[in-house]
Amino acid sequence: MTLKGNTPYDDAWHIMGIRAARLFLYPINHIFKTNYPLDTPIVARPNETLFNGKRIITDMCFQVGTSDTFELFILEEQAWSDGAMAQRLLEYIFSHAAMLSNDVIQAGRVSIPRAAVINLRGRQKSVSLPIYVNGKQVDNLTLGVINLQDYRSQDDLAKDNLYCLLPYGQLAHFSDAANVRNEMEQILQKAVSASKLEVGESALIKAVWQGVDIAVQQKKQSLGEEVTTMYDLEKLIDDILDRDRRNREEGEAQGITKGESRLGRLISMLLGNGRNQDISDAATNPTRRMELYREFGIV
Repeated sequence: MTLKGNTPYDDAWHIMGIRAARLFLYPINHIFKTNYPLDTPIVARPNETLFNGKRIITDMCFQVGTSDTFELFILEEQAWSDGAMAQRLLEYIFSHAAMLSNDVIQAGRVSIPRAAVINLRGRQKSVSLPIYVNGKQVDNLTLGVINLQDYRSQDDLAKDNLYCLLPYGQLAHFSDAANVRNEMEQILQKAVSASKLEVGESALIKAVWQGVDIAVQQKKQSLGEEVTTMYDLEKLIDDILDRDRRNREEGEAQGITKGESRLGRLISMLLGNGRNQDISDAATNPTRRMELYREFGIV
């Protein structure tokens, strides 16, 4: 269910992280200047921890790499930037580090978690904090940031491969709802064609956008009350994915039926004209088949 204070945007972030963790390799590479290939293992870790007896809940913590050597990345999404986020990120970092067993840390299989915040509204700068051991600085801890308002369009997000931020385009007022959806679909099609996204990832991003939009409209109708829980949002997303899948299958079936009908008409006309060689070409050569369709006026 939606946690107290959560918005549909928060819940959508969590849903995408659980269902399509690979999407988040892109912002990890972008923020932390890493170079993880898309086939790098990445899984979402439990987002609830206990630290000094206090229950800590982060948005998403990802384990990137193999079980032998991996890194942890905390990606916190928030609707508005605020001055306390750096402090909270530090708390998240140390709470997740505390979950790791001593033998994992001592064996050098994992470094201290790295963290960043994604601001949907407002702006803030990254913060670099020195780490001291016995009075000697041993490292710097950088808290990364992405400000959605630094991007002027969905195309700009796509240039940085930040596809997981596309469902939040309306918050940046890139364009109206209809145009946001059309632009998003074009961007996702290009990403799938370029093998930057899988078909299922593209479908999930579109479904998340539609689900969040419905949840936000429901909130407006209820005078600002959050009425959509995470369970409700997940069900909305699943319903949208199921509807799109059925529409796609029906479209494919209709396309196959139409194609078979066109080919049958063409073969019948070729037989009637004694053009047996063209029958073979029509069956095996798509380019020649289209030429024959045009020649005989078959649309």
